[in-house]
Amino acid sequence: MGIMAPKIESAEALKAIAKEASKAWYLKPEIWIGIVANVIAIGALVVAVIALQK
Repeated sequence: MGIMAPKIESAEALKAIAKEASKAWYLKPEIWIGIVANVIAIGALVVAVIALQK
């Protein structure tokens, strides 16, 4: 371990954060979760509008 261990760990953490932040938007799972949630919400809205019209 030694005195350099925290610096090495923080450097590795910064590399991991930079790698994650530089990913293209379509490779990030939280983007796809948001898109799927919005599609489901729009579907529910369409069903509600159809149900109210009848």
